[in-house]
Amino acid sequence: MENCMSRPSAAKTAKRKKKQERERSRRPPVEMKNRLIVPKPSPKDGVPVVKREAWLRALERGEYSKIAKAITQFLIYFEENHYTSYSPDDVAQFDEFMTLLVLSMSDEKFMLTRSEYTNLIMVGHFLSSVAAVSSFKTTDVILHALMRQQNNLPKLLMAQNARCDLQIPVKEFFNLDPAFASLWYNNYLLTISQPTQRTLENQYKHLHDVDERWIPLNHFVSSLYFTCTYFAPDNVRETKRVMNTAMKRVLDNTGIIKVTNNPNPNKIAIVTGKWHRNHAVYKSASPLINQLLAHYDVTLYHVGNPSHVPDTLMTEGFSKVEYLWFDDATGQPHIPESFLNNDYQMIYYPDIGMSNESIWLSNVRAAPIQAMGYGHPDTSGDNSEIDYFIGGQVEADATQHYSETMVLIPGLAQEPAWPSYERKYNYNTDEVVRVNCVWGPDKYNYNMLRLLRMIADRCKDVKMEYHFFASPGANRYGALVPFIHEVSQTVKSFVVHTQQEYYEYMENAEQHDFSLNSFPFGGYNTIVESLYLGLPVVTLEGQRFYNRAGAYLLRQIGMPELIASTPNDFINITSELILNRTKLQEYRQALADMDLREKLFTLEGDHFKQAVDHIIANHPFKETVLIG
Repeated sequence: MENCMSRPSAAKTAKRKKKQERERSRRPPVEMKNRLIVPKPSPKDGVPVVKREAWLRALERGEYSKIAKAITQFLIYFEENHYTSYSPDDVAQFDEFMTLLVLSMSDEKFMLTRSEYTNLIMVGHFLSSVAAVSSFKTTDVILHALMRQQNNLPKLLMAQNARCDLQIPVKEFFNLDPAFASLWYNNYLLTISQPTQRTLENQYKHLHDVDERWIPLNHFVSSLYFTCTYFAPDNVRETKRVMNTAMKRVLDNTGIIKVTNNPNPNKIAIVTGKWHRNHAVYKSASPLINQLLAHYDVTLYHVGNPSHVPDTLMTEGFSKVEYLWFDDATGQPHIPESFLNNDYQMIYYPDIGMSNESIWLSNVRAAPIQAMGYGHPDTSGDNSEIDYFIGGQVEADATQHYSETMVLIPGLAQEPAWPSYERKYNYNTDEVVRVNCVWGPDKYNYNMLRLLRMIADRCKDVKMEYHFFASPGANRYGALVPFIHEVSQTVKSFVVHTQQEYYEYMENAEQHDFSLNSFPFGGYNTIVESLYLGLPVVTLEGQRFYNRAGAYLLRQIGMPELIASTPNDFINITSELILNRTKLQEYRQALADMDLREKLFTLEGDHFKQAVDHIIANHPFKETVLIG
């Protein structure tokens, strides 16, 4: 039967659609009416807008899940959208957000599911940054409001961070809920360095109070493992011991990585995710591994999904290349059969800590002999399954800092990487003294900033600038703007560079006068780069590889007088270079006249192979061994 209803013409239909579109454009979309957080069309237009009326309606109606989602949405926005400054309108939005957050957290009826609380704890480090740029400055007001409530633990964990005056003891959180407390314990360190005395002291204490009940809630463990090295070296072994013990418990209970081994004395595996041409680990460690390739059957296990392998992966010389990785979404390990049922006599990790996989595998006994190197230059910690650390004799009197038995070869046990940047010879000869601090985002601690201030005070009659090359990593966590503000409370004349990749950074740094090394976690490749650019480097020497490498390099090129043994020496040496331009130019000229390839980039002997030979022939042993 025919449809008797008449159809409108195409022209009328189009006209009606246009009218409807005009009407829709005059009112917010339905889904926008009840939104509590509305992002601007572009991040350049400002931070998201907080809808006060909608938020208050949700609070009045008890729509706590909706508010929790808005809190997470607002904070996580700064994961992908980075700012170097905020406008007054932006600060007003931060104040509005904080005001409504305080009001919501003060409501004892504000209760959520465990999953929703987990999401809030996971964005606590973003909240710390947002509070710091608001009029509130810290989240202490939230903590004080919550102290009067029952069942307040997850909200306390979201709010307590290193900027707070109020610090509830770590053990109190673990007494109540080890899983929630573990999640918070990891996130507490997610920021940019410790630029204030308060944040430095609080983070020190946080690491010192590591709790035996810490739990790895997923496979992401590298942030805590990696970060603890940078500013609290005395706590590293203990922090990693707790982590290793907990990870072994998970591995034993789940059986997710079970390895069978029938060792062949001629077979070695190398496990790393950094064996690609432009990475510092490859550049520094490949000359050592190359010593093995003609004498052993060596397999490379690339840590990474084979569908995302960098085209710069270096595979030449290996008998076989395999891939192992953990799925980012599920944590499921993808370990090849050749690893699970292997015949390796030795497994060597050039770096442990640069990937989650390397940390977990360091707690698996996959071969009779397991060793590591300086790729991330520190111990794997007590209770790992790493037997030996092949290090440099520069650390001959520092073996007490390592859980592994030390096998030490001459020098640094690392090959300096010749920079790929072609020099521009663009030195800026004006009257301003520009001092490079190429330290990375984790190395600007309050103690170093105080030294910079004292140097500037002594050189107040000279025009000078510190240049902080903090790398693009400084844009993370929404932490850059508060970091700059907090640094400015101690250091007055500085420029922060966070958008420059390698070649741009090198061209910029080359224009400046000289460089300073960081402490306690110093540089290595950054020192090499400065010397390559013709820039003298002042370094404070410590007791570990990462604060001795710079001193070793300076001795190699005949500039030991630039090595400080105390903070006061560091101030004196640096001040002299700023105040005495003639002296500075003498050092620059000496570098210009020097053959750096001969001084720094010539690896003599096959000491690494000798170290491996000795380990295989004499395993097991516990006494430190010097090779060469």
